Amino acid sequence: MRLLLFILCLSCSALGEDLALSIGRSASWPVSSSGSISVSNGSLIRVGDLGHSVQITGLKLGSAVVRSGLRTLQVNVIPEASYRVYSALHAALEGRRGLSLTSESGELRVSGRLLRAEDWLAIASALPDAPAGAFTFAATVEPDVLGEVRAKLNERLRAVGLAHVDFRFTPAAIATVGLEPRDARERASRVLAPFGIRVEANSSVLTLEPLVRVRIVVAEVKKSFKRDFGFRWPSALGGVLLPDFSVAFKGADFQFDMLEDRGWGRVLASPNLLCRSGKEAEFMAGGEFPIKISSFKSSEVVWKNYGVMLRVKPVADVSGRMSIAIETEVSELDDAHKVENVPGLLTNRMQTHFDLTRSRTIALSGLIKSSQSRQTSGLPGLSSIPILGPLFGSSEFKDDQSELVIFVTPEVLKADDEDLEKTP
Repeated sequence: MRLLLFILCLSCSALGEDLALSIGRSASWPVSSSGSISVSNGSLIRVGDLGHSVQITGLKLGSAVVRSGLRTLQVNVIPEASYRVYSALHAALEGRRGLSLTSESGELRVSGRLLRAEDWLAIASALPDAPAGAFTFAATVEPDVLGEVRAKLNERLRAVGLAHVDFRFTPAAIATVGLEPRDARERASRVLAPFGIRVEANSSVLTLEPLVRVRIVVAEVKKSFKRDFGFRWPSALGGVLLPDFSVAFKGADFQFDMLEDRGWGRVLASPNLLCRSGKEAEFMAGGEFPIKISSFKSSEVVWKNYGVMLRVKPVADVSGRMSIAIETEVSELDDAHKVENVPGLLTNRMQTHFDLTRSRTIALSGLIKSSQSRQTSGLPGLSSIPILGPLFGSSEFKDDQSELVIFVTPEVLKADDEDLEKTP
């Protein structure tokens, strides 16, 4: 009969074998058939003799050491949730060279040397929903693997909108993110917790929000063209979502270059704007006129803008969803309402808001401009006689109306998107 010794306090090196259990779970440890077995803390584990092995059962949370001859076994009784993580890690590491799993003082650690990047990916795949701090990756990353590891981690972080994250891999893997956006640490933890990487927040790290590129086309379209071809915008001042960037009518594609070639209208401006999510971008095409302001002590000149002005304020997330606030104003000088040689302004202003799940084109319409002309012809002298003059001449009246249509196409770009290089 083997002699089992229960020693209340036994100093033992942690360099021996390691075993994790939860309360009520059992595992066997092979030992030689001869010799005694000693246990450092019999109140935490129960050891039963099975001949060529011993059966160890967890009783209470804590650590104990089992010694058989020159061999030692560190037994850690951990909570059930931690044990499930331990089991998944143990299965993922089976047969992978260089890495080992320990549960010292209840903390799960992957130690050793990382020889292949795919070994770390296998660990993360085994624990897709691991909470933050479930385990710590403390293995040394080999220099020839380091670049591949960083690339794969950054690829996953960019997918959640985090383009700039600092990594440190010794003595344990730690990622540092910025304080903005407020949920930057939470986003990074969701991605990096399955890798055993602890996430810290630091104001010295810059976290970039998504960029939004806004394509704008300001076009003036003749009302007669719209009537002849069944081209319809909202009857009132407003905006409408278009299916794509080109406008379709009667099976054909209405392109802006065709608009100008046929004389149906003209493109006044076509800028591209870049702005950060939550910030405002502004576009103005027009001019300024001076207004002189005089007082008893001084006088100054204030310049007033007129023309086509557009303000866009997008809020976007990394999935491409956007909330767009748009304000547009079209103004022109009105000499009929001058005050001390300062012209008045004829102004049309509109504010609207759209929530988009993907990039779409918004058409802002209802900005109408009218012009009237009169042309007379007749016999010289006779046609200008009062009352009888129209009998010797003719008059031609012309009423021309055009509508200003603004096409706005917002699109979410990632901070490292190659399309940024193509944006003027």
